[in-house]
Amino acid sequence: MSNFNFDKTRPILVIDDCPMYRTATQGMLLKFGFSQKQVHLAHDAKMALKKCATQNFQLVMCDYNLGDAKNGHQLIDELQHKKLLAADCILLIVTGDASSDVVRGFAELSPDGYMVKPLSYSTFSKRLPGIGKQKTSLSTLLTSFANGQFTESLTFAEEAIFLGQDVAFNAQIIKAKALLKLGKTNDARNLLITLRKGSNSAQITLLLAEVFIEQRHFQYSEQLLTSLIAEPAYKTAALHLLATQYFEQNQFSKALETITESVKASPNNIQRHKIKTMIALADFQISAAADAIKTTKLRVQNSFRDTIEIHQLAAMICLDQLQFCDVKDKKLHSDRFMLLCKVWRTQFIQTQYKAMELIAMARFYTLRGAHKKAKLMLSEYQSWLSVNPEHTEQAICLIELSKTQLLLGLSKEYRLTSKAITPLLQETQILEDKALHFYYARWCNQVESNNSEADEFKKQASKLIKEEYFERSVLLLLRALTLNSNDLETLALLHNNLTKAWPKSWSKQEVRSLALYCFEQLRHSSIAETKAFILNNQRLSKQFKLVKSVA
Repeated sequence: MSNFNFDKTRPILVIDDCPMYRTATQGMLLKFGFSQKQVHLAHDAKMALKKCATQNFQLVMCDYNLGDAKNGHQLIDELQHKKLLAADCILLIVTGDASSDVVRGFAELSPDGYMVKPLSYSTFSKRLPGIGKQKTSLSTLLTSFANGQFTESLTFAEEAIFLGQDVAFNAQIIKAKALLKLGKTNDARNLLITLRKGSNSAQITLLLAEVFIEQRHFQYSEQLLTSLIAEPAYKTAALHLLATQYFEQNQFSKALETITESVKASPNNIQRHKIKTMIALADFQISAAADAIKTTKLRVQNSFRDTIEIHQLAAMICLDQLQFCDVKDKKLHSDRFMLLCKVWRTQFIQTQYKAMELIAMARFYTLRGAHKKAKLMLSEYQSWLSVNPEHTEQAICLIELSKTQLLLGLSKEYRLTSKAITPLLQETQILEDKALHFYYARWCNQVESNNSEADEFKKQASKLIKEEYFERSVLLLLRALTLNSNDLETLALLHNNLTKAWPKSWSKQEVRSLALYCFEQLRHSSIAETKAFILNNQRLSKQFKLVKSVA
């Protein structure tokens, strides 16, 4: 085996969807000195996952394109997340796709080498020993660190000083990470500063910037990260860390702009798309959050990261769009919400989605003016909890519950739910949870502000109605409705006004659509049973030939 001895007993895995390349790679490995028994082949991610769950591979060679299901990036992401690769396993990417998106995406997964097809035996045999020596020399240190034995890792790192300059340097980086895990932040920082004096390693710079952010020395971390943005190989990671810094400084708009740049530079990182969504929510940019979660849902297809939480987040954002959008866009977001519910019913088991679905449907019906249906959904939710006592409610579900209770005027229940949410979101260092905390506060403030402003418009409109300025009152009521679509009184006033007048610039179709919207929102409320509503609806139905009418 050339001038470096690999383990003659540990297996090797080749992952490629092309039979020709699998055979060619197997041939090169046999020529290199590995035995037929050592070399395992997998034609897709599913087979690779199964093999990695039962075998301790010393070398994994993976392609990017693996057929119609998971790609190589998604596979390696899952293998690393589930710790199905040994800490000292050599990870080698061998692919014909050398595009910047693919290369940067794999780079973030820290492979030990990247080779481009077609791969010759000459190139393979020259590069593999060097890659293998670096990794296997740190085997004990890597294994101890991966197993959480951070104190032992410090000892092994010092012993690695005698294994050569490159090995010793990488061992010191792992030592710094172990110090951070042990809470010895100052020691880690001082070690990294010392290492950086002897080497302008981007890896050290990134790690040191991370330490400065943790210690809230933002001026230093920003200087370090800004210096890395110009380097293509580290631009994505630097921008991501910089966005994290801005978030910690509560500069959410700046954080969103920066994480967007990072996503653009390396779009294969699924988790970063979700983080972008959360930062957009913290900044209460609902449209930006909707765009980000839409992209996230596309990216998670075939990935283990395609969880119910992603779909629940999408539903919550869709309901926000429904709540805060113009009247003309209500149907669009209503249809999208129902589609989201349909998708998770087909993709997940009922116990995973049922609680959130009942809560989300309650808010949906609330926004549609069907308060009786909304309360029925909340009652069903409580019944479901009683027969599923093992269910633990997540923060996002409690937030949706709290919103619905507030919109329905259930003040006591709202306060109790809000009290339960606070410890879940405030006592955390996780960016996503912090973002939810800021978002929830902004949502509550926005609703309170909108309701107050809508009430003022409604008062002005009511005064104009008494003075019989019906055209002007319609415009004010429409503004009030845009701010608070849940106000049945505003809807009733608007419905009544449309029987008298509307702005001259409006087309008959626009008036018809608005009249139908008011009817749909009020038809399940107690207002629909009043003589005034029935009479107004009959007049509008006759004038605009509305299909739906109250009998």
